[in-house]
Amino acid sequence: MSYTINGARFHKAPPISDVFVNKNTVVFTDHKGQQRVALNNSSQRVKFLHWLVS
Repeated sequence: MSYTINGARFHKAPPISDVFVNKNTVVFTDHKGQQRVALNNSSQRVKFLHWLVS
């Protein structure tokens, strides 16, 4: 599954084992390794987290 933010595409490969949130930065660890996502605002952060855990 993929998610596009500001022209950058992110992929998740379940299972998601760790999720860290610091203001508008989300770091998660999945089957392929750790990824860091910088978001512009809190609404983007909420949408991204909803996609990530669904």
